[in-house]
Amino acid sequence: MDQNQVLRQIIDSDILRDEIKRVIEAEFPIIKGKTWYSSKDAAKYLNITRGTLYNYCSDGKINFSKVGKLSEFNIEDLDSFRENNRK
Repeated sequence: MDQNQVLRQIIDSDILRDEIKRVIEAEFPIIKGKTWYSSKDAAKYLNITRGTLYNYCSDGKINFSKVGKLSEFNIEDLDSFRENNRK
Protein backbone atom coordinates (compact mmCIF):
# COMPACT_ATOMS: atom_id res chain seq x y z
CA MET A 1 0.00 0.00 0.00
CA ASP A 2 1.55 3.32 -1.03
CA GLN A 3 1.35 6.61 0.85
CA ASN A 4 -1.55 7.96 -1.23
CA GLN A 5 -3.62 4.86 -0.54
CA VAL A 6 -2.95 5.14 3.18
CA LEU A 7 -3.95 8.83 3.17
CA ARG A 8 -7.10 8.07 1.19
CA GLN A 9 -8.02 5.34 3.67
CA ILE A 10 -7.55 7.73 6.61
CA ILE A 11 -9.58 10.48 4.93
CA ASP A 12 -12.35 8.06 4.02
CA SER A 13 -12.50 6.67 7.55
CA ASP A 14 -13.81 8.45 10.60
CA ILE A 15 -10.35 8.69 12.16
CA LEU A 16 -9.49 12.10 10.74
CA ARG A 17 -12.96 13.55 11.34
CA ASP A 18 -12.98 12.35 14.95
CA GLU A 19 -9.50 13.73 15.62
CA ILE A 20 -10.37 17.14 14.15
CA LYS A 21 -13.54 17.25 16.24
CA ARG A 22 -11.59 16.35 19.39
CA VAL A 23 -9.02 19.11 18.79
CA ILE A 24 -11.69 21.73 18.07
CA GLU A 25 -13.71 20.80 21.15
CA ALA A 26 -10.59 21.01 23.32
CA GLU A 27 -9.65 24.45 21.98
CA PHE A 28 -13.10 26.01 21.65
CA PRO A 29 -15.60 24.90 24.30
CA ILE A 30 -18.47 26.63 22.47
CA ILE A 31 -18.63 23.54 20.27
CA LYS A 32 -19.89 21.65 23.30
CA GLY A 33 -22.88 23.98 23.61
CA LYS A 34 -21.81 25.86 26.74
CA THR A 35 -23.52 29.18 27.29
CA TRP A 36 -21.59 30.36 30.37
CA TYR A 37 -17.81 30.61 30.53
CA SER A 38 -15.20 31.07 33.21
CA SER A 39 -12.90 34.07 32.91
CA LYS A 40 -10.16 31.78 31.58
CA ASP A 41 -12.39 30.38 28.82
CA ALA A 42 -13.90 33.80 28.01
CA ALA A 43 -10.45 35.35 27.61
CA LYS A 44 -9.36 32.47 25.43
CA TYR A 45 -12.52 32.78 23.33
CA LEU A 46 -11.85 36.50 22.79
CA ASN A 47 -8.11 35.94 22.31
CA ILE A 48 -7.21 38.39 25.08
CA THR A 49 -5.58 38.07 28.48
CA ARG A 50 -7.61 37.67 31.64
CA GLY A 51 -6.33 41.06 32.79
CA THR A 52 -7.69 42.70 29.65
CA LEU A 53 -10.97 40.87 30.15
CA TYR A 54 -11.26 42.24 33.69
CA ASN A 55 -10.40 45.74 32.44
CA TYR A 56 -13.20 45.52 29.88
CA CYS A 57 -15.56 44.37 32.63
CA SER A 58 -14.55 47.29 34.86
CA ASP A 59 -15.12 49.68 31.96
CA GLY A 60 -18.58 48.19 31.38
CA LYS A 61 -17.65 46.91 27.92
CA ILE A 62 -18.38 43.25 28.74
CA ASN A 63 -21.27 42.04 30.88
CA PHE A 64 -20.66 39.32 33.45
CA SER A 65 -22.33 37.62 36.39
CA LYS A 66 -20.82 36.85 39.76
CA VAL A 67 -21.34 33.38 41.17
CA GLY A 68 -19.80 33.49 44.60
CA LYS A 69 -16.31 34.85 43.97
CA LEU A 70 -16.23 33.69 40.35
CA SER A 71 -17.13 35.75 37.31
CA GLU A 72 -19.08 34.04 34.54
CA PHE A 73 -19.57 35.27 31.00
CA ASN A 74 -22.49 34.54 28.72
CA ILE A 75 -21.54 33.50 25.19
CA GLU A 76 -24.08 35.92 23.70
CA ASP A 77 -22.44 38.83 25.52
CA LEU A 78 -19.01 37.71 24.32
CA ASP A 79 -20.24 37.41 20.73
CA SER A 80 -21.85 40.85 20.97
CA PHE A 81 -18.61 42.34 22.26
CA ARG A 82 -16.66 40.74 19.39
CA GLU A 83 -19.13 42.02 16.82
CA ASN A 84 -19.14 45.56 18.21
CA ASN A 85 -15.34 45.74 18.46
CA ARG A 86 -14.28 44.55 15.03
CA LYS A 87 -11.56 46.58 13.41
